[in-house]
Amino acid sequence: MDIVGKFISAVIAIIVLFVGTSLVTTNLFDMVTLERVKALTLNFTDEVKEQGKITPGMYENFIQGLDATGNLYDVKIIYTKDVVVPGDEEREVSETNESFYTDDIVAGIDGRADGEVHFNAGDYISVSVTNRDMTYFQKVSNLARMRSASTPRIEVHAGGEIRDENWD
Repeated sequence: MDIVGKFISAVIAIIVLFVGTSLVTTNLFDMVTLERVKALTLNFTDEVKEQGKITPGMYENFIQGLDATGNLYDVKIIYTKDVVVPGDEEREVSETNESFYTDDIVAGIDGRADGEVHFNAGDYISVSVTNRDMTYFQKVSNLARMRSASTPRIEVHAGGEIRDENWD
């Protein structure tokens, strides 16, 4: 093999090694980020379920923890409670659900004097976190494949029944 062939082979090998190593490293970084987001989401949700409220400090710590990962996220919070609709002579008593979403909850945190949003035991809270920008792995793999992938790579859901009304 002549010198030009050896040189081209060496350049191709270096590129393949660089891209392969970058893909493995960024995939591991994304896995660590996913675990961090899971831990933050579960801790926040558990704290809400145990205390029966969201305080400005709880919400701010959750958002700051997500920001520290270096990605942008869509955070969706859904609070659902049972509502009893009283009956009258024509209707029977019925039970329905009423849901409040992220905007309502954040407005409640920002708009109250104490800044706390209180929930009742037996109601439900659901928190979903999804990345809205590309993670490092998505950026490197898009470079390697020369196309873009827009599906979320970091997606976490947590929630459950609120167990306490510890509003102290």
